[in-house]
Amino acid sequence: MSSTVEHSNDMPPTRDFKAAIDILRSRARLRRPTQLGTSTLPSAAFPNGEPQFTGKPPIQGMEGWLQLLGRPHEKLSVVHIAGTKGKGSTAAMVESFLRSKGLRTGLYTSPHLVTQTERFRINFKPLAEEAFAKYFFEVYDSLGLSDEVISPRYLQLQALIAFYVFAHENVDIAICETHHGGEFDATNIIRNTIAAGITPIGMDHVFQLGPSIENIAWHKAGIIKPGASAFSAVQSPEVARVLTERGAEKGVTVNFVPRRQDLDETGLPDLQQQNCSLAIAISDSVLEKRSMEPLSQGQIVDAMRQFRWPGRFQTVRGADGTWFLDGAHNELSIERSAEWFSKASAAESGDEPPRILIYSHLSDSRDGEGMLRSLIGALRVPLQHVVLTTYDLRGLEAERAEDMLRRYDKVCRNHLPDATVWIKPDIEDALQCARSACKDTTAEKAPPHIFITGSLYLVGRVLKVLDVKI
Repeated sequence: MSSTVEHSNDMPPTRDFKAAIDILRSRARLRRPTQLGTSTLPSAAFPNGEPQFTGKPPIQGMEGWLQLLGRPHEKLSVVHIAGTKGKGSTAAMVESFLRSKGLRTGLYTSPHLVTQTERFRINFKPLAEEAFAKYFFEVYDSLGLSDEVISPRYLQLQALIAFYVFAHENVDIAICETHHGGEFDATNIIRNTIAAGITPIGMDHVFQLGPSIENIAWHKAGIIKPGASAFSAVQSPEVARVLTERGAEKGVTVNFVPRRQDLDETGLPDLQQQNCSLAIAISDSVLEKRSMEPLSQGQIVDAMRQFRWPGRFQTVRGADGTWFLDGAHNELSIERSAEWFSKASAAESGDEPPRILIYSHLSDSRDGEGMLRSLIGALRVPLQHVVLTTYDLRGLEAERAEDMLRRYDKVCRNHLPDATVWIKPDIEDALQCARSACKDTTAEKAPPHIFITGSLYLVGRVLKVLDVKI
């Protein structure tokens, strides 16, 4: 007896990678919600009153959707990473260390630079487009997304896909970065956390998680689970207190990890050595729980010399100059980015190069002007030129984008009175402007140093235009 499966009229006509991406993008919101959420999720010991949270907590709904998928998250052993800056780099370093010890790894991070598949890595290799499409439509069918049901939003769906992929790829360990926050984050539905890592915490996503640094720390510490190891970078006293108290609620001691002094031979920039120190502590904890030998100094050096994390503290040398790219997108990380560029640019031998900044930040949930001021204040080398641009006008009204660029222009003219400032909304025009701005000076000076920061999306677009392999 044969049977057929009837599909909804909303079923996509094709089931290839492009169709999967189109569906996924259709679930993205144009803007974050601005109304305070009314969560009924259990919570206790809120600092300074109940922490602010806008919209519906992303963790809501995840349990039911995972049930439809066969509860793949329960098959995973997970390292969970939260924080304000460096969480993607730290997660990638943990992956590198554990893979170097022979473990099969899954790595979930966001956002991506060029293609969606970068978010889902097996042994650090992004999923092939064919594999992504296959897994996507298996999730699509299991959740009944073509029917009129309450369905996951963009980041919720990404997390569901990650859990599903990692379970079906039989990874030994899944390393998952939170989207933002922690307590109510979609990724926090995981059950089998073996280690939680928290990178430096600052004032980011304030409207969603604030208003105070203690509130933000409370959310980040939500990834700590009973029975799991917990590690944190060195934090400010008020943040450390909240993390310690939240760990105690779960019966977990939070171990604060200082920067190691034996990492210079890894070749990592100073600022990445802090992330590496945290990643080593997390990795050794995982290895101990698996009855494996800890990382040796030689293994640490070898893994980090081969380590690549595109878009973060990345240098690309070309015929038209040296490009310094970092996807810093909050005030804490952008100060570190400026420090890195200042040191790296000043270290170049030869004549003083002309320096140009390409900046963009389009999020309406952060203070892009404050970020730009922080960046300028942290620079220790002069800028001759600034190009202000955008990276994607889809979902961003042109009028609002123009207003942002005008405000950034005002910041630059107030704080960099000797620099030439251009507004170039199109990214390709911005790059051409940067090249042209320095063209007349390169005959007499060293090739220009072009610093690109403010958003991972901006860095991704630039890498794509420059045709740099991710």
